[in-house]
Amino acid sequence: MILTPRHTLAALATLTLLAGAACSEGRDADENTEGQPAVSAESGTPMTEAREERDDEEGEEGEEEGTEALQREARVTEAAARATALAAVPGGVVEKYELEREDGKLIYSYDIRTAGKSGIDEVHVDAISGAVISNQHETPEDEAKEAAEDAAKAGGT
Repeated sequence: MILTPRHTLAALATLTLLAGAACSEGRDADENTEGQPAVSAESGTPMTEAREERDDEEGEEGEEEGTEALQREARVTEAAARATALAAVPGGVVEKYELEREDGKLIYSYDIRTAGKSGIDEVHVDAISGAVISNQHETPEDEAKEAAEDAAKAGGT
């Protein structure tokens, strides 16, 4: 069998996922990262405020489940999910991400930008299994429409 770059990336993502799962399983309670805010890949600043705003936009379900509750429920580490998402978009860079519940599934949602390509790729990784659930390209127009819909939801709540 000849290994292509795609096979190599898939193998690396799988190994990273397995290593992350093994590490999180063996973590002592005092080593838990619970309560530590997510950090923006671009700026290095905590993303807690943006994630809490997103929880508020989700309505009752978001109110019942805060960020910390979602982090406790996730079986896949953010680092492992990030590696999986980046393997799905070669050459991409994570612009932002969030841990959220969508359609009843706990997911990591990544906005990944690729140099020389307009728009972003939105990749959803299952926070329980580590599998890519969806990978959808959004044009700048799609992004603007989604932002307007999110703003309308926030204004109506």
